[in-house]
Amino acid sequence: MKGELEVRVVVKRLPLSPTSVGALRHLERYDVIVFTSKYARAFFEQELQRRGISLPRDRVIQVGPRNDLLKKALKGKRILFPRSALAPPEIIRKLRAMRSIVHVIPLYTAEGKPLSSVEKKRLQQGSIEQLYFKSPSGISGFLSQFRGRERTAVLSIPARCIGETTASAARKSGFKKVFIR
Repeated sequence: MKGELEVRVVVKRLPLSPTSVGALRHLERYDVIVFTSKYARAFFEQELQRRGISLPRDRVIQVGPRNDLLKKALKGKRILFPRSALAPPEIIRKLRAMRSIVHVIPLYTAEGKPLSSVEKKRLQQGSIEQLYFKSPSGISGFLSQFRGRERTAVLSIPARCIGETTASAARKSGFKKVFIR
């Protein structure tokens, strides 16, 4: 029976720099706190809780696709942007081009989770008809497990991706058929 393989990642919290800790202690300096992922929000809230700091909910913006931020009235605003250390920089450049002051706090990173022997066997037998990726780090971690002909073979499997950033990473990595969920 053919099916789909969801490629998973392992998310790891990063230690905060002294500058980032200072930003947490002075949230009043920011007009808005932006979250573009559930992990960023969860790790940020854990850090605040650990330090006994309250999240000013009236200044929080949570968006799905990062580019939705550009639809918000953020021109000239002071923005605190907790996020993945691996997140692409384009949205930061665009916000800064709008004369916003953006302070990025790298909170976590993600690594591709190694495939199980059963998953590898299913790939080798051709019983996977589609791969599902939720992040660019999932793509790089997945592909790091293959060389030569095996890599060529997995790149021919259609890649279904959670959003445009992940789809772009799949295309750049060599996947022939890439779809956005």
